[in-house]
Amino acid sequence: MCIFVNMESIPTDNARLTAAIRDGSREAFDEMCGRYYAPLMAYARLFLKGNWAQDIVQDVFVNVWIRRETLDPRQSLYGYLLRSVYNQSVNYVNKNRHAGNYRSYHQERIESIGYAYYDPDNNPIIEKIYSQDLRAGIDAAVAALPEKCREVFTLSYLQGFSHREISERLGIAQSTVENHIYLALKALRSKLSKSELLMLLFFIFLCNNSQSFG
Repeated sequence: MCIFVNMESIPTDNARLTAAIRDGSREAFDEMCGRYYAPLMAYARLFLKGNWAQDIVQDVFVNVWIRRETLDPRQSLYGYLLRSVYNQSVNYVNKNRHAGNYRSYHQERIESIGYAYYDPDNNPIIEKIYSQDLRAGIDAAVAALPEKCREVFTLSYLQGFSHREISERLGIAQSTVENHIYLALKALRSKLSKSELLMLLFFIFLCNNSQSFG
C-alpha cells in the first residue's frame, strides 16, 4: 500500500465532500473511507504493525463521523485525516511502548528515527502531501509514461515488487524490467520539478517502509 492518492479519484471540489459528510451524508462518508483507507494505512504502518495500524485508521474514520459537525470544508480533508492518524498512532505508542513484545518490536525504530519526524505539521515534505496541485503534477508525469514502463515503475517503486517478481508477473526478462525502470526514472527526472521529484521519492520511501513493517 502507498500513501500516494490517485488524483483522478479526488474531486476538484474537495470542500463539497467535506461539507456533505458534515451534513450527515453516509454516501460521502463511505466515499472518503474508500478513497483514503489505503494511504492512511501506509502512513499508520510507519508507527504500528498491521492490525494495530488498521485499528487506528478505523478509529479515525469513526471519530470523523461522530464529530462530523466540527469539520471545516475550508481545510484539507486528507491533511485532517493524516494529522488524526499521526496523533492517535503516537498516543498508542506512548501508552504501550513499555509493554513486552510491542516495545521490543518498535524500540529500535522509534529511538533511531524519532516518530516526530513524520508529524505532518512539522515535516514540510509530508505537509506537501496536502497539496493537490503538487500531487496532480506527479500523477500527470507518471500517467504520461508508456504503458508498460508505467506498469513496471508502479509495481517496483509504489507496490514493492522485486525485479524477479515483476519479471514473473509480466512474463518479461529481468533485464527488460530494469530497462523500463531506467527509462521511467529518466522521464520523470526530466518532467518533474525538484519539489515534485523530492515528493515522489518520499512517497516511495513511505511505501517501502509501510510494506517492510506491515
